[in-house]
Order: sequence, then structure tokens, then C-alpha cells
Amino acid sequence: MKLFYKALSPIYYGLQELRNSMYEKEILESFSIDTKVISVGNISFGGTGKTPFVRWLCSRDSLADLKMAVVSRPYKTNFKEGVELLDEEKALQPELYGDEACMLALNLPKVDVWVSHSKSDAAKFISLRNNYDLIFIDDGFQHRRLHRDLDLVLLDSSVEVSEYRKFPEGNLRENLKNIVRADWFVYTKSTDVNSEIRNFFESKKFISPQAFSVMGFELGKPTRLTPAKKWEMGDFDPGDYILVTGVGNPKQVRQSFSERFGKAKDELFFSDHHKFSEFDISLIEDLQRKHSAKLILCTEKDYYKIRGQMKNASNLYFVPQDYICLEGEDRLVEKIRNLLS
Repeated sequence: MKLFYKALSPIYYGLQELRNSMYEKEILESFSIDTKVISVGNISFGGTGKTPFVRWLCSRDSLADLKMAVVSRPYKTNFKEGVELLDEEKALQPELYGDEACMLALNLPKVDVWVSHSKSDAAKFISLRNNYDLIFIDDGFQHRRLHRDLDLVLLDSSVEVSEYRKFPEGNLRENLKNIVRADWFVYTKSTDVNSEIRNFFESKKFISPQAFSVMGFELGKPTRLTPAKKWEMGDFDPGDYILVTGVGNPKQVRQSFSERFGKAKDELFFSDHHKFSEFDISLIEDLQRKHSAKLILCTEKDYYKIRGQMKNASNLYFVPQDYICLEGEDRLVEKIRNLLS
């Protein structure tokens, strides 16, 4: 399989470069909308924490006076065509509207979360019908059809530098040099502001000395939604759980959960945006019974999809991941404010 990907790699990156070149030469054209647009994206495959970062940014007190919207794509769902605004009822249907969009809608009651397969068409549609100050495009760095007023690129600090190479050796979505298109960089999942990843990118001179932020995180208490739709926090002995997750970087989830709650009795890893089937749910429940584990722990993104498939989800809890800005929050907020001046 690795030989297959190695053969495919030059074709994939060649097509990426051709497409980017056509935009640079204006053979392919981007269009602008009246509302200011901020893209939150990355340059690598796998989870860099884009959705938690969008949630953190939209919930800043310093931006609370703004009318904001988020456009998200419903990955691996049954969503058909069109553009839809998520209300409280729709936000509990990740199988239809997408795990990331639903997570944002549930956590950002004052921000409109829209879902569409076409982010650019959705941004144009909602801009014409709503008086928004800002529209955020979740996972938009490679989506060049829509002009952005600010391009934020997230860099995962928890991975090895070798991950920032072309596949199959690494996980780059496009050539590393293209990162110069970005206006601002965000180091995520960072416990050390002088991390190896930060030193690597600064040595490449891709990143301006001031145009970056550093985000750490902390895990909250295991939480579940009761049948009465009330939030309830769980308590259990360290290590008395099994871990289930379907995210882009499961190693980071395993490490952070282990440090916070002790080593899991067992674990099940699925692909990013995994659509859980009845068979998957049976595997999870069998694993819990096998180890007599008190809880099933998962990420917030997975929780609503798994919960919707379970007949009895009383032992299923998600662990919220709350971002903390270690460096550069004021500079980033000022950058956003300047867009609106």
C-alpha cells in the first residue's frame, strides 16, 4: 500500500500545484462577498483542532458584540443539498448535519452555524440574507474559490516534525511552501511555547515573528446529556473506563486521557468523522462488559453520534477539551478588529 501511495504522491501534489497556480494567475477566479470572511484551516491531514479553535475564538468576550456565523461542511453524513441553519433540535443530529457543525451549534448559542457541501456558495447565500459582521469558514485553507479577509492556519504541536512532509512519509495536504498564503498561524495542542514544531517553522522563515498564537488545552470532567436533556458530570476511579474515538489524531487523545484519567482498560480507534454503525456500537458495549468498565469515554465530537445509536447511553460520557491561549490572544483579536475598522 505504501508503494501505491508513493506512486500517487507526485500526481496528487502536481494537481495541487496546478490548481494553486491557476488561482495565482487568475485563470481561476475567487469571488468576494460583502461580509468579512475568516478561514480557519490547516496544511496537513488529520486533526489539528480547527473546530475547538473556532469555538474558542467565537466565544471571546472581546468579540461578543459582533454578529458571527460559521460555515461547516457535513462530512460523511446523509445531508443532501442546500444550506441549513442549525437549531437546537438539528444540533442533536450529527448523522445528518455533521459532528463538527453540531458540536459548534451546541456550544455557541449566540453564533449561527450553517451547514452546506459548498462553503463558498453557503457564505454568499447567508451574507446576502443576514447582516453578519464575520463569517468563519471551518477548514477553509484549501478552499480558494471564496476570497478570505484573514487566513488562519493551525499547526499541530503534538506531532513529530516528520509529519510535515509529503505523504506517504508525512501528512501534508499540499506543498509546505504554500503556507505563505496564510496571514496568521496558530500552534495548537501546545504545552511548550518553544516546541520543536514552532522552531521548525520559524527556521523555515514561513512565519512572521508576531503573526502567531499558541494554544494549550485542558480536559474537563466527563459529561453526559441525560434523557431529560440536562448536563451531568460523572465521577469514577482512575482507569475505570474504555476509550472510544474517531478523530484525526487518536494518539494525542490517548495520551491526554491517560494523563488525566489514568490508562484506559481498553480502547477502540475509528477513522476521523466515523459514522458509527450498529455493529460498532455492539463492539463498544461488548468491550465495556468484557472489562467491567464503569464508563465509556469519548471526545465531544464522537459523543452525539455514539449516543444516538445506543439504546442505553447512561455510561457514555464525553470529555470536553477547552483551549487556553498561552500566547498571542491580544494580537489576534486586534488583527480581527482591524478587519472591521
